[in-house]
Amino acid sequence: MQEPISSPTFVAELSERVQRTRATIDSAAANGDDDLAQAFLDDLEALVDLAAAHDVALPDTVAYLADRQHGQVLDLRSSPSCATA
Repeated sequence: MQEPISSPTFVAELSERVQRTRATIDSAAANGDDDLAQAFLDDLEALVDLAAAHDVALPDTVAYLADRQHGQVLDLRSSPSCATA
């Protein structure tokens, strides 16, 4: 089994990608592009998972994700059991 890679270069690259992704989410949300913001939220979640797999803590980003996901509205229209008008 391969050991997690947590070299300074890996951590720096990961941190940079997290910051760019967060900036894109904020920009998309500010412009009302919720679909793009959600796509990048998914990407950010994958980066957080990658960080956790390599023992890299991203507490600010985890809190950012929790805050963003807490504010989401559940879209019941996509539920197969919902009737549409």
